[in-house]
Amino acid sequence: MGGAAADRRRPSDLTSSGTAPGELPGLAKNYVMRMLFLEQPLPQAAVALWVKKESHKEHEENTQILSGLRLWHTQQLPGGLQGLILNPIFRENLKIALLGG
Repeated sequence: MGGAAADRRRPSDLTSSGTAPGELPGLAKNYVMRMLFLEQPLPQAAVALWVKKESHKEHEENTQILSGLRLWHTQQLPGGLQGLILNPIFRENLKIALLGG
C-alpha cells in the first residue's frame, strides 16, 4: 500500500512493528534487497553488522520474520560458519517482478 491509501491507515490496521499486515518491515525489506543478487550465503555475522548495536532487538525481530516466512534460511558455510541465503524461488520471482521477465 502506498500513497493516499497508506495515509488512511488506522493505528489498528498496523502490526506491532508499525507495518500493515502482509507487509515486511523496512529493515526486512532492506535485507532482502541487499541479498537479492547474492548467489551464495552471507555469514550471519556480516548481516548483523548492517545495523547499529542499539538496533539488535529490531535486527533479531526482522531476521525471525524473514525466517518464519521462509524468505531466507541458514546454510552452513565452508569452515562451519552459519550463513543466510534468500529462498531461491523467492529470489528469482522477485528479480522477475522488479526487472521484468
